[in-house]
Amino acid sequence: SLDLTDHADFYATPGHLAETFRRFLGAVRPGGFVLLCADHPTVRGLADAAPVPVLTYGLGEGADVTAEVQDLQGARVRAVVRRGRRRLGVLALRLPGRHNLSNALAAVAVGLQLDVPFAVAARALGAFAGVARRFEARGEVAGTLVVDDYAHNPVKVATVLRAARESWPQRRILVLFQPHRYSRTLTTHAQFAQAFADADEVVVTEIYPADEAPLPGVTARLIVDAIRAHRPVEYHPAVADAVERVVALARPGDLVLTLGAGDIWQAADAIVARLRAREGGPTPGPAAAPSAARPGHPTLSPEPGPVAGA
Repeated sequence: SLDLTDHADFYATPGHLAETFRRFLGAVRPGGFVLLCADHPTVRGLADAAPVPVLTYGLGEGADVTAEVQDLQGARVRAVVRRGRRRLGVLALRLPGRHNLSNALAAVAVGLQLDVPFAVAARALGAFAGVARRFEARGEVAGTLVVDDYAHNPVKVATVLRAARESWPQRRILVLFQPHRYSRTLTTHAQFAQAFADADEVVVTEIYPADEAPLPGVTARLIVDAIRAHRPVEYHPAVADAVERVVALARPGDLVLTLGAGDIWQAADAIVARLRAREGGPTPGPAAAPSAARPGHPTLSPEPGPVAGA
C-alpha cells in the first residue's frame, strides 16, 4: 500500500515510501511488465519509473482495464470488465466489497497480458471463496452474522467497513477491534479517527503486542480518544470483557466484525459460542479462553451469476 498507515517507524514520509516503490519499479528487467492501480494518484505517478511496458487497472475511468460495478449484495460482486472500450464480459465474485473487485481486476489484467482469455480468468475468480481471516464467516446465530478480518491499519479497517456497509446496508454493524503493536499504535493512532465511520457500534480492546515490549504512554486509549472525537466508542481492555459487551449489544440481523492482526479471531469464535448459549444452545467455556484451534468455517459463498459474456 502507498498509504503511509503502516511501517511509519521505517518510512519517515509518504515521499520516502513512494521513492522506495520507484526504485523497485526501475529494477524490473527487460521482457517484464508493470501493473499499476490507476485509482491511486501516487501509484499513477510512478508509471514513468518503469523501464518496461505499463498496464493499468482500476474501478474509475482512465485505466487500461476497468470494471463497472453492477451489483454489491452480500458476499457477491458483479461488474462489467472492459479493456479500453472493448467489453470483455461480466466478472462475478463470491467476495464482498470493491476492494476485492479491484484485486480480482488486477488478476484479470495480469492474465490478459499473459494471453489468458478473460472467460478463463473470470471462471477461476468466480470459484474463489476467499482465504482465512479475510472477511471470514465464523458463524451465524439467530440472524446475527459474525465475521473475522485481518484489517489492522486505518485504511484497511475503513475499507472492510465500507464493504460491509455497501454489501449489507440493512444490517447494523458492530465492530470489535484489537489494535496491533505498540509501535503501530504510536505512529497511526490519529488516523483511526474516521476509520470506523461505517460502523454503528465500536468496541476496542487493549493492544496486541506481537513481539514488542510496551512503550511508555502507548495504550489503546490513544486510538479510543481519536475515535471518540468523532463518534461513540467503548474501551474494554480485556478481550473477555469486550466479548461480553459485544454479545450484550448484538441483536438479530446484526453483522458483527472482529478486526485485527493479533488473536482477535478467537474472540469471534467466543462471540458465536456466547450467542448460541443465549439462544439456548450448549453453554460455552470462559470467553477469555476460546479454543486455540481454528476449525474451518464456511466462507460467505452465495451462488455467483454468469461469469462471462452476460
